[in-house]
Amino acid sequence: MPNGANFVTPHDWNNASPLAAERFQRIADNLQNLHERLTTPPSCRAFNSAALPTTNGIDFLITLNSERWDTHNMHSTSTQTSRLVVPNGWPGVYSIVGHVRFAGHATGYRAAYLRINGTTRVGQQDIPSIGANPMAVTAATLAKLAVGDYVEMLVWQNSGTGLNVESQAQYSPELTMTWISAG
Repeated sequence: MPNGANFVTPHDWNNASPLAAERFQRIADNLQNLHERLTTPPSCRAFNSAALPTTNGIDFLITLNSERWDTHNMHSTSTQTSRLVVPNGWPGVYSIVGHVRFAGHATGYRAAYLRINGTTRVGQQDIPSIGANPMAVTAATLAKLAVGDYVEMLVWQNSGTGLNVESQAQYSPELTMTWISAG
């Protein structure tokens, strides 16, 4: 032992004070909170159960009237149904994926893109029509978001006429958002 070293006498946990018990409870609560955060991060997958009409050459906001799941109340089926919102306590990096299928038409392009807070475009995909077949379009990205930020999906097409975004079980129109990390 070095000369003059100051060592703290170890605590006798067999005779723990109420203060020590309170500290242990806080540690246990923090571990439970950490476990919940690691095993149940925010995740939502919402969709629309009906076909949605689009207009030639005009951006169209996809509304979502149903949910496959929503672990942290990120989506509402009654107000602002186009939005997936970052919940309180969960800022960070999110995986965001939107998918649609346009009715078939042989002319023009089809596009889907994601928009943050009504202004910033991210995760866009544009594809040319291939014959008169229905066209599936997926937009995906990772985005660093703050509490209260929201994500929406918009579509665009220039077939020369109105086209529906078709309702197809399990993939159109669908929007998902899942917390990945604190970023």
